[in-house]
Amino acid sequence: MRQARETGFRSIRESTTNGYSRFLSESEREALFKTYRLDSIDAAWKSLYAALDLFESALIEVCESLSYGCPNRRKAIEEYIETLKAEQ
Repeated sequence: MRQARETGFRSIRESTTNGYSRFLSESEREALFKTYRLDSIDAAWKSLYAALDLFESALIEVCESLSYGCPNRRKAIEEYIETLKAEQ
């Protein structure tokens, strides 16, 4: 990445890969990177759903580790997102 070398900054993928590799599996990291696509309205909506998938996975894992009942609000959240999409 020419621009990154010129400024001394690393790309999002470069800067996050090392830190997240300790906590996320390869498939989880790839899912996380999908949430960075905001180059079009359609890509932004897909990114939102990808983020929702990640949050849901994390919620389930945390609830299971704490022996806590996991609330399932996915349908209500998706309905709300569809309402927002319709208002565009």
